[in-house]
Amino acid sequence: MIVRNKGSIRELIKKSPYSTYPCTKAEYVYMHGGIALPFHSKELFKIKICYSFGKYVDGGPIPLYHKTPTREEWIDFINNITENFDLTIVTLRRWCKPQAFFLHYLLSLRDKLCVGVSEMYPRIIRVDKYRSFDDYWRSISKKARNRYRYFNRNKGSVAVADPRDKALDILRINYSSPIRQNRVLPKGYRIPMLIAKIIKNWKEEIREGLAKFYIAVLDGKAVGYALITMLNGHAYFSRFLIHAGYSKYGVGNGLLIEVVRDLIENERVRIIQYGYWRNVNPGINHFLKQHGFSRDVEYVVTISGSRILALAGKLYNKYVHLSNVIAPNPRLTYMYSLLLDKLS
Repeated sequence: MIVRNKGSIRELIKKSPYSTYPCTKAEYVYMHGGIALPFHSKELFKIKICYSFGKYVDGGPIPLYHKTPTREEWIDFINNITENFDLTIVTLRRWCKPQAFFLHYLLSLRDKLCVGVSEMYPRIIRVDKYRSFDDYWRSISKKARNRYRYFNRNKGSVAVADPRDKALDILRINYSSPIRQNRVLPKGYRIPMLIAKIIKNWKEEIREGLAKFYIAVLDGKAVGYALITMLNGHAYFSRFLIHAGYSKYGVGNGLLIEVVRDLIENERVRIIQYGYWRNVNPGINHFLKQHGFSRDVEYVVTISGSRILALAGKLYNKYVHLSNVIAPNPRLTYMYSLLLDKLS
């Protein structure tokens, strides 16, 4: 059965104890035998592709109940999706026990199915290994702690806020440097009408307990903000921007550490994630490493019953691998982002 109604999808995803926030953004949910697969549908030359969610964020199958499906239930589910889709792409969390079982049973069917596996490297903090914020504080680098103290000495502060009250501040922070990490910020960061629409969505997710918005203040001005999205103990840095004119005052350090403090002390999350480790942005990799983020592993898995389509799966897995290791020329990255901006 395929669920298409957005409201039903949202409630279904929130019901599962194994789902994460990105699952709420699925176009559809495929359901079979107590297992749900949030996905986007793609069709290429009449090839039906189930995409959940590739190289950008975790997805994959999630049991609807606390009970882990049996081997027979998983294999029945796998056979069912290969009958309904020509090519299936799923991104699996290594630390999610049901998804680990899914991958294990999937690989056991390699004599019948064509399965490809590549890896992505989420930047995460395993909060569940710390007993308190003080444990986390002692684990981060001395430089990060000193920059945080510098932010405090300059009377910087961080607070949870209503994003609707900070729309002009958000726009001002974004425009302080419209080029970040050698790329032009997308239109959703620069066009007031789009920002207003996005903020309205944030407010709804905050009301549902799926998001939290933070603002950093220095000299009486908003100089940074962060949006955290979360579900079932897994929190994501969805947005994190600092005013370019104030970055030297440790605003980034202050904002990030205070967000982590709040998530540890008040939200009791188990995992905090900030995107994926890729060579394209070594600066942010180093910054996050100083603040306790480390590289973990997620698996991007392609599944097909056809050997011809398996070649497309192998090419996709190769593409995922190359996206992790290739560091493009900054000027080419900038020109490419400008081209995308013109086409969008």
